[in-house]
Amino acid sequence: MIKFLIILMVVVVAAVSGALILLEDPGYALFSYAGVTVETTLSMLFVLAVIGFVGIVVGIRLVKLTVFLPDNMYAWGQRRREQRVQQYFYTGLRALAEGRWKKAEKLLITSVKHSELPLLNYLAAARAAQHMGSHEKRDQYLQLAMKSDKQADLATELTQAELQLVQGQREQALASLNSLVEKDPHNAFVKEMLLTVYQELGEWKSLKEKLPEFRKLEIISSNDADQLEQEILLHLIQDNFLLKDVASLQASWDALTKKQKSNVVLIQEYAKQFISLDQDDKAERLLSDAIKKQWNKNLVYLYGQVKSSLPDQQLKLAEGWTKSHDRDAIVNLSLGRICMRNKLWGKARIYLERSIELGARAETYFELGVLLEHLNDKDASLLCYRNGLKLTVNDIDIQEPDFSDVGDWR
Repeated sequence: MIKFLIILMVVVVAAVSGALILLEDPGYALFSYAGVTVETTLSMLFVLAVIGFVGIVVGIRLVKLTVFLPDNMYAWGQRRREQRVQQYFYTGLRALAEGRWKKAEKLLITSVKHSELPLLNYLAAARAAQHMGSHEKRDQYLQLAMKSDKQADLATELTQAELQLVQGQREQALASLNSLVEKDPHNAFVKEMLLTVYQELGEWKSLKEKLPEFRKLEIISSNDADQLEQEILLHLIQDNFLLKDVASLQASWDALTKKQKSNVVLIQEYAKQFISLDQDDKAERLLSDAIKKQWNKNLVYLYGQVKSSLPDQQLKLAEGWTKSHDRDAIVNLSLGRICMRNKLWGKARIYLERSIELGARAETYFELGVLLEHLNDKDASLLCYRNGLKLTVNDIDIQEPDFSDVGDWR
């Protein structure tokens, strides 16, 4: 159309210019054919030629418009539909972002028929359906998304797994993610979701196997990986304890790396489980070796609870700590307990009383109360129990009752 207008303007300009020239000298033209003679001025001939040319051009344009009218109308309608579909799609996405789930689903599905990328419509509609709690529709849209683009099965399954995980469908999400791992084993986002699912399902053995890979892919920071590794090992220790399987517990300890075996939290947990399974000698060796390498009050405290089959040797080792830690309340508490198992009552009393002086604890008062009760000093024993009870409720705001206004109840 623009080209036609330009040509028309050129012709008009040329005609006007020619007319101006011919005004000075109109000229003379004569045509004769088959006995017919036509006589006119040159200017009139020029005007008729221009009008004829314009008429021919306009006629050709009208013929073309008439012949190609159906096609032009179809193309115009197609453009209108595409614009409307795009508008529905964009409006649907905006509604999804604004949390208007029902409107988003309607617009996205309405525009899917004429959409150039129906996959995007179905995936977005699936998210809207999930937000409305319609899992059947969600799965239906995901299936339609997969059918709409056979090469986009990875994107569809990834969306499905993500939505299942958000909805708390962990078992289904795990199945979807395992399928995705087979198709795209190096996809970091899949591994990130897999990490989350393992944690939420308590799949600690699987998580332990996959943790080195997660580290390598850097989907978890080094510090977070160390903390997660400790959590995994603690859960595995507890699982072995629940099975009451001493051999498995020992095997899991033996399988630890040197770095893991120096982790105080893990040492403490293993020792607790060995004690709970009546494997005090194993706990004693574990704790004594650890304390030699790194002094830790938590381990010292736990060592005092170990009922070794060789209490005299246990006492000898613990008394060696007093050379540099004689003013430590925990050391004296543990020594007092070990002395009681060695039936060294006087020595045990000294250690327990010293522990109370250095830092009173309810359990220390209790141990001393038991000892004094055994020595038949009941008054002193009751006083220890009372002092220990006071410490246990020390953090609770308990006011002593006021009996001043109460009369004689007898």
